[in-house]
Amino acid sequence: MAHVRWAAQWLSWDGYARFWAQVVRDAIARSAGEGMSWHVQREGGDARIEVNALDGNRMYRDGLRPRVRVTRPDATSVTAALRQVAPGRYRASVPMTPDGSGPYRFEVLAGGGIVKSDLAQLGARSVSYPWSDEYRVLPPNNALLRALSDQTGGIFAPKSNEIFAPLGDGALTTKPIWSWFAAAALGLFLLDILVRRAPRF
Repeated sequence: MAHVRWAAQWLSWDGYARFWAQVVRDAIARSAGEGMSWHVQREGGDARIEVNALDGNRMYRDGLRPRVRVTRPDATSVTAALRQVAPGRYRASVPMTPDGSGPYRFEVLAGGGIVKSDLAQLGARSVSYPWSDEYRVLPPNNALLRALSDQTGGIFAPKSNEIFAPLGDGALTTKPIWSWFAAAALGLFLLDILVRRAPRF
């Protein structure tokens, strides 16, 4: 870090503030990419659309009004207007429904500050939603599995020799037995009636 003790002359340089501003801006621009970029991904039952816009000098393009045409698998379409959520970043969400007949197609439309050269750079995107979330193949929730194993005394990701190891079962379970006592009482009651009413020989 630059402190007065080590960089007094550097701190007094008239280009110090401009230098660091350019360093931060260039670092952010490299991570964000140059020009127009966008992606579409499904989050639950919605399609999340995000557009990032930079100009030729890698400066944020603010104040745009991007619109995206969403074509459903049944060939019907809707237009989604993106709103600015950060410098040079625009976002919108479009509801989707499970449909195995084909993917959803997304295309950025001209207008709202988006020109033809931007459209050529962006291209189209597609997202499939063939079935509901309960049938999706998701990665394992290792954090949940580890928590369950810790709470129940198990072993997370056991080795082959630990799977069949005779560790015993030290858990305690409760089982209601009132029904057995009720049945026994009813049987004794009926037996008592039988003894009392039966004729004596």
